[in-house]
Amino acid sequence: MAKGKYHRQLSHIFGGICLIFSIVLVAFIGMRSQTRLKNKYDTTIRQSISSDRIVADTAITTIRSAVSTLVHTRDLQLWSNASSRSDYYYYASMIWRHLQDVTAQFSTIPFFPAVTRLEDEVFVISSAGSSSKAEYFRTETDLTEEAAAQILAFLAENTGEYFFPTYGEDGCLTSLYYFLRPAFHTGDTIYMTEIPRTTLTQSSGSLPFILFPDGGEPVYSHNNGELSPLLSQISETLRTDSLLYASDSSDNGSAPIHVGSHDVYLTKLSNCGWSIAYVYDTLRMSPIQLLLYVLLPFLILVPSAIWISRYLSRRMYTPIQEVLKEVSPELSGRPDMDEFAMIRQNAMTAKKLTEELHTVMQNNESLISQRFFRDLVLGLDVKMSPLYASLSLDDKPWCVLLFEFQENDGLSPEQDLFFSKNLLSALAREQGDCPTVTVSHTTCAVLLQTDNQEQAKALALSLTNSLPVEQTVRIAVSTIRSGMTELHHCYQEASRILEYRYLFGAGEILTADQISNRESCSYYYPMIAENRLVQAIAEGKDQALKLFDNLIQENFLHRSLTPETLKGFIYILFGTVNRAFQELKTTPEELLGHTIDYEYFYTHWNHPNIITNVRNLLQEIVTAVSQLNSSADNQILTRMQNYIYQNYASDIMLNDMADELGISAKYCSNLFKKLSDENFKNFLNHYRIEQARKFLDQEPDLKIVVLSEKVGFNSSNTFIRVFSKYTGMTPGAYAAQARKGKETL
Repeated sequence: MAKGKYHRQLSHIFGGICLIFSIVLVAFIGMRSQTRLKNKYDTTIRQSISSDRIVADTAITTIRSAVSTLVHTRDLQLWSNASSRSDYYYYASMIWRHLQDVTAQFSTIPFFPAVTRLEDEVFVISSAGSSSKAEYFRTETDLTEEAAAQILAFLAENTGEYFFPTYGEDGCLTSLYYFLRPAFHTGDTIYMTEIPRTTLTQSSGSLPFILFPDGGEPVYSHNNGELSPLLSQISETLRTDSLLYASDSSDNGSAPIHVGSHDVYLTKLSNCGWSIAYVYDTLRMSPIQLLLYVLLPFLILVPSAIWISRYLSRRMYTPIQEVLKEVSPELSGRPDMDEFAMIRQNAMTAKKLTEELHTVMQNNESLISQRFFRDLVLGLDVKMSPLYASLSLDDKPWCVLLFEFQENDGLSPEQDLFFSKNLLSALAREQGDCPTVTVSHTTCAVLLQTDNQEQAKALALSLTNSLPVEQTVRIAVSTIRSGMTELHHCYQEASRILEYRYLFGAGEILTADQISNRESCSYYYPMIAENRLVQAIAEGKDQALKLFDNLIQENFLHRSLTPETLKGFIYILFGTVNRAFQELKTTPEELLGHTIDYEYFYTHWNHPNIITNVRNLLQEIVTAVSQLNSSADNQILTRMQNYIYQNYASDIMLNDMADELGISAKYCSNLFKKLSDENFKNFLNHYRIEQARKFLDQEPDLKIVVLSEKVGFNSSNTFIRVFSKYTGMTPGAYAAQARKGKETL
């Protein structure tokens, strides 16, 4: 038998649920498989790192021990302070023997120590013999003359350790040169050691890593254009996040650090303050693994999900199908039928019959009675109307309970005003046989015959509790008056009481006594508060909204305003809005793009949402002013950058730029960092280094001292350090590349 729309909906719902479950299950399988592969990959990497760490730790500890032995050799001290040529050559030969002993003692670890002094005429003593500095650097090292000069110049001005890496033609690290000038030696002695790459790591030359010597600049395993930016980024990340100094960074069990599409394993050597960061590609699933762990389970689960969804929808549809066979057997087999529409149609038919039956049961006397009480409430003369000849007026005490319902578009049909008023009428008849009069679209009056106002309030509370919770209603109870003719005055009094509804909660029942105790003829709005509010609006600050909220709290929580006082308070608030536009020297059309309907606000001053509307208007003005101020800040940033571009070759500082722009240095610094995501010093140095690279590309033989002055550096050493930081190589190395490129062309 053909199925209808509901059956198709069931099929779609269960199909979607089963499909989602299949996708989740496949995703879970894929994630578990990825985790397993990654753990295996990670274990392999950690084993390799552990092996390299042991090799590097042993080598560096041995080398530092050998250098320490040489440093504290008495012959070396005597050679440094030799007063005669014979002593000088004698102790030099003794040092040569010490170097041979050290090299032989640690022959399993390849390294090549040497000793010299700063004086140009002093030769270099190595395990191979003695030679001049120029010959030593040319024959026994792969350092260029420029690099050797740079190293000796640095050691001439500084004591302590210095590291200098050298790279092959493929950009891979070949050796690390370790220089030491002890501060306690009086003879300017320099210790030099060449540490080959194989001494530091057993990994292949393609594995990237970064060596962080204790107190020295980081040493990259590659300086070619492909890996150098990546290693520089990783080095900055480790230094910025203080990961080099973390206590657990030497633990090989710690999680790797993710930088882009790479995993960085940071380890510390146990016997020194050196650290090594090994860089591996993040593991990704191969196409075969993706097919095996994701696509294959998906292809298996999808047919199963389709079968299960069809089975469930067929079982769920069976009761509906049986009902339709009984209700509409001629339509139950049509594929385009709407099962719930058919059920709804039968329900509507039953409802219509019920309403017609209820209408028939209404008698003319009830209708006349309702109209009679409505005319009494509205103050019409009922004595002269022949329609009410059968009804008589009594002199018993009466009270009016006035209910005002708040319109709300978000309410369901069962909670709208029509339903609520009819429900109120039915409840009033059931609880006290009280007539109900609909006064307006939102207002309904319940007439109660009583001589006790507390009884009236109890009835009002009972009726309110029976109404829908989502329906907002306010209630006013008039004083008790004798005679039906006084119902009109009771209604007028209740209407006046409702004018004070903004002073009380939505569920509170208002009486004349409450209103008389809460009336206030003045509002709080001093001139200083208005001036602060106008100033905050003109500056586009969110503080304006806080000032407004404090003002509203003062007037509505700590005061009780009469309707006339409230009206005046609302009017003066819009006067403040006009003052703000005068202060800004603009109009609503220019600032907001639309006009402000003051006439509407003045007419609806007692609307329940009037305060919210005023606050929303202030929020719109503050936002527009803030956006204008942000545009002005961007113009200042452009002027800052242009100032740097034009004056980078001079010794400029942040105060100079602030004076040029006519703003404070603190504001200038904060604004520059806020808008450019970089501070002034870093931006200036970066631009200077870019210009230095351009100069070297055009003129590779330009001297470093001259170049540093051309781009605004007072010290060539500072220039070299900053250049290396931003480019990953020294100016000399960069010039050599530029020179080689020109020769190729």
